[in-house]
Amino acid sequence: MVTRALSILRRSNTTGYGTAAVLALAMVAGGCASDRPARDPSVQMSPSAQVTVRDEDEPARQAAVDPDGYPTFAEPLTAANTQLTDEDAASISARLSALSRARKAGTVSEADYRRQLQILRKLAAQHGVDAEAAIAN
Repeated sequence: MVTRALSILRRSNTTGYGTAAVLALAMVAGGCASDRPARDPSVQMSPSAQVTVRDEDEPARQAAVDPDGYPTFAEPLTAANTQLTDEDAASISARLSALSRARKAGTVSEADYRRQLQILRKLAAQHGVDAEAAIAN
């Protein structure tokens, strides 16, 4: 930045206070640039929340509050419903992939494919209703 200011001064042939003003401006502008390295986005700045699933045998607890009466998130949070496990997701994905491969290969009849597809769609539609009912209770 200072070298650029000097080259401008050479071209303009300014002397005296003008030179000092341009150099001061260059130094101030040069101070605006940060020499700190950028923050690594892969490094997590704050701890992530821990979410657990409510145990049916355990009685419901009130939300944790600090002495002033404000809610605190120091204790682990409780999920409203059970979450889909990785094993369940892999099982469903494998089942759908196998059904798709069987249809493409012609080893499953169109009627059987439609029947299995209807079962899966019914499960998807009913699961949402069941989950909402479980959360409401």
